[in-house]
Amino acid sequence: MLGCVFLASLLFIPVIGLDSIAYGKLAIVPWNIISYNIFGGAERGPDLYGTEPWHFYLFNLVLNFNVLVGLALFSLPALLVTSRVDYARLGTNKPSEYETSSFSILAIRLAPFYLWLGILSLQSHKEERFMFPIYPLLCFNAAVALYLVRGWLETYYIKMTSQYQASKTSTMTLLTTNVLIGSVVISCLRTAALFNYYHTPLSVYFHFEHVELPRLLNATNLIPPFDPSRDGRHSEDREIDLSPLKQFNLRLCIGKEWYRFPGHYLVPNGVEVRFMKSAFDGLLPQPFLTNNGTSIWPWDGMRAVPPGLNDLNKESSEYYVAASTCDYIIDSDFPSRSSDFSPLEPRYVQDKEFWERVNCQQFLDSANSPILSRILWLPGQSWWNRNQYGDYCLLRNKERALEREGNPSILYQ
Repeated sequence: MLGCVFLASLLFIPVIGLDSIAYGKLAIVPWNIISYNIFGGAERGPDLYGTEPWHFYLFNLVLNFNVLVGLALFSLPALLVTSRVDYARLGTNKPSEYETSSFSILAIRLAPFYLWLGILSLQSHKEERFMFPIYPLLCFNAAVALYLVRGWLETYYIKMTSQYQASKTSTMTLLTTNVLIGSVVISCLRTAALFNYYHTPLSVYFHFEHVELPRLLNATNLIPPFDPSRDGRHSEDREIDLSPLKQFNLRLCIGKEWYRFPGHYLVPNGVEVRFMKSAFDGLLPQPFLTNNGTSIWPWDGMRAVPPGLNDLNKESSEYYVAASTCDYIIDSDFPSRSSDFSPLEPRYVQDKEFWERVNCQQFLDSANSPILSRILWLPGQSWWNRNQYGDYCLLRNKERALEREGNPSILYQ
């Protein structure tokens, strides 16, 4: 017991110490998570941030692991059946009264997957990341189920033929191989769908940093001209110093696409990211306050809580900015959703008087696409045409661009 306490202290003391220095007060982050989500009271808790039906995790796991989910869920029932029809599968010797059965040991090892999935499925607030810890357990349970089912078939085959014939057949090997190959193929199709259908936001942000901003510096003579053959591929470009951007005080704004913002890591220094009002009425994240350098922790801006932030997910309107103050906007436009347009979410992509398309790419309209063709990718135009698509765009404010660079139409591909 003392050894466990000592080992735990080696982990928790440094973590709590660093967190406390960073936040400028005693901070036990694991306890903060527990106290808010469990003991936060009726007004607080995870349900403020969205709820999902009980089967959310099942559907999500099937998307990620396809046929393996069914095998994983079948592992405990398969173990029970094996104990009746193929007891020797886990060893021929029966345990003594002082020994634990191999079936009991395996059941204990299979149980955590069910416990985690069951407990979290009972919680109203669900997120895909909550399933990450059981991904290895899911694969283990699925492997056990496949092994046990294969044992049933071997036992039945022996009864129908002979031990010798069973040793010569490749049926059992083919079963395992087909399941594994089938799962891998479906997973590859799913991965291809994620890249082809949902990669567009990252591509647009990439274009913003590696093509549009260098173009701006080039158009304002802050960097030398580029070769006309430049294609924007970062791996073939020379290093570009974007620090002169700071003199422009550029503002990149996001409205209804706030939840797809990948983070400031894909937006260079010198560009301010702000949110515009959309139909969403919850609390949006805000940047840390400016560091003042008055403590031993160099990023002491994180110690201050910006005004308006709260733990009740109540909207803080003072952080919104008007579209007219934005130099660039990231926005999407789905023509198939014409009946869902909100006055709070203007179609900036269609407003050609004030906004110029810098880079627009095709983006899947998942709400209006068939479920099978949107979750799996297959080669062929006929399969792709089953889906509905919209535009995901980087837009430039024409008026502000004209003031800044005179002729904003200077572009290279």
